[in-house]
Amino acid sequence: MNRCRLWILVGLILIPISPANAAVVIDGALGSDSYGGILFFQDTATGFGDNTDNSTNAANGSEIDGVYGVIDGGNLNILVTGNIETNFNRLVLYIDSIAGGQTTLNGGTGGGFNDYSGLVFDSGFSADFALILNGGGGPVEYYLDFGVVGSSSTFLGGSGVGSTTIAGSNGINVGIDQSNVSGVTGASIVGANLVTTGMEFAIPLSVIGSPTGDIRLAGFVAGGGFLSNQLIGGVGGAGNLGNSPDLSSIAGNQFITITGPAPVPEPISIALIGLGSMIMLFRGKSPESA
Repeated sequence: MNRCRLWILVGLILIPISPANAAVVIDGALGSDSYGGILFFQDTATGFGDNTDNSTNAANGSEIDGVYGVIDGGNLNILVTGNIETNFNRLVLYIDSIAGGQTTLNGGTGGGFNDYSGLVFDSGFSADFALILNGGGGPVEYYLDFGVVGSSSTFLGGSGVGSTTIAGSNGINVGIDQSNVSGVTGASIVGANLVTTGMEFAIPLSVIGSPTGDIRLAGFVAGGGFLSNQLIGGVGGAGNLGNSPDLSSIAGNQFITITGPAPVPEPISIALIGLGSMIMLFRGKSPESA
């Protein structure tokens, strides 16, 4: 083997392996973020009013049009497309990321999360952690709460007046873009899968139990404890669900699954593979012909 060929092989072994996906920018817009395909798009016209305000930081209606999700860079990244009306309506998300959790909420979390005591999830979902995002006032300000289901709730902070970003005190970041005026309306679901703006979250895996496998996500729009018909997973055209509904009585799953991160080979394993290839080449053989 000549010296040039040897150094090329050494260089290939030492090249660091980086994720194929580009970084997700938490700005409330899909853009070129590497989420992959949409995981859910809405099957039910909104019962909480259609947004007709195309400004970025306010909305006069609420809808969940679609959901994107990816685990990357140590974060669970979620984009919920659509709008949350800035009259303090809530986008509520529940995360099933570790063993245990609650399939029927018992009200022990605290804060606004107790408004959902008695809510029943599908049998394949047990809530471990939760988020409430809402906004209102004039100018609009957004607020974020985090719950350890059955244990505690924490106010993570606000966006500041007129802002559409939140840097949560536990590392959760939020970006909001309320400019959508398409997607579902009060009478139609045409175009739900085409909406690319909404509420976007970067949630460090460390604050949701450091999961290594798939993560399940449930969520809905609500006014206080009263659930709309805008749920992740859809309700098949039903009306607003009201207080403490039994989601297991609705056809299909009212949650989605976000695939866990692919395992990355340890650096020593990569080096050994490369070293083995070099030895075979020194012997005048390829690994395939050995």
